[in-house]
Amino acid sequence: MHINQAPSPWSLFHATEKLRVRFVGVDLAAQPARTSLCVLNWKATPHVEAVHGPANDECIIRIAETATAIGLDSPFGWPTAFVSFVQEGLTSPHRAPLANDEADRLKYRATDRWLREQNFVACGGRPVRPLSVATDKLGAVALRCVRLVQCLEASRGDRSTIYEVYPAATLARWMTLSGSYKKRDPTSKTIRRRIIARLVEQGLDLGDCRQTLVASDDDLDALVSALTAALAFAGRTELPPPSHAIPARSEGWIHIPSGPISELSSLCFAEPRSPVSHLSAEHSNGA
Repeated sequence: MHINQAPSPWSLFHATEKLRVRFVGVDLAAQPARTSLCVLNWKATPHVEAVHGPANDECIIRIAETATAIGLDSPFGWPTAFVSFVQEGLTSPHRAPLANDEADRLKYRATDRWLREQNFVACGGRPVRPLSVATDKLGAVALRCVRLVQCLEASRGDRSTIYEVYPAATLARWMTLSGSYKKRDPTSKTIRRRIIARLVEQGLDLGDCRQTLVASDDDLDALVSALTAALAFAGRTELPPPSHAIPARSEGWIHIPSGPISELSSLCFAEPRSPVSHLSAEHSNGA
């Protein structure tokens, strides 16, 4: 079902739902009007329980606080070099000019650079290139994300099952797209329909949400975010290599599937389970 306004009785998302295995994906924007949220109920196979938009912070927190895991399509932090540069700039106004490689580290996080190096092909043959949270308008989304993560961490008790995701990268890992699915023209709508068909082939039950997922790229991104959160929870996403483990703790890490789309059909969450940490013991200790 597609809910256009925040539901008044929160019966679908009551605290008694804690025992159910449910994944929430959020296509986050700077403003609620362009923010979409998807809830997956996952036992033997995933079922789209609801697609919700627009979604304000209260709505997201209320729905996500009892979820098994959450996928947020937004940067979780800023490049470490950028943060240091701003701090030093306040006390060192006569610093030397930046070298090209230094400028790149100011603009992009370790996870952004790592993803760029993978050479994933996105819509229409274009490479996947994350935007710069330091220099692009994406920074406004990150500000909202930081607040949401803090609130969810407080209500859930920890942040180990709150994952940064990037739907375009997930889809690039799973399939080759002939063009952009992000526009509102008939061609993009056809591509969204093909994406959804591939997901249904893996056992995804869309319920009565098929039409809204075809109509809205924001809603589709929320669905892909929820699916990626499920994979991250199961330990089936790419982990930061040792060289990126330390910056990933403060900058965030984009979770993308470590395997093909067919892995969705092999996931089963018949019983609630503990998450697989997105930072292994080796990564937690190494640099």
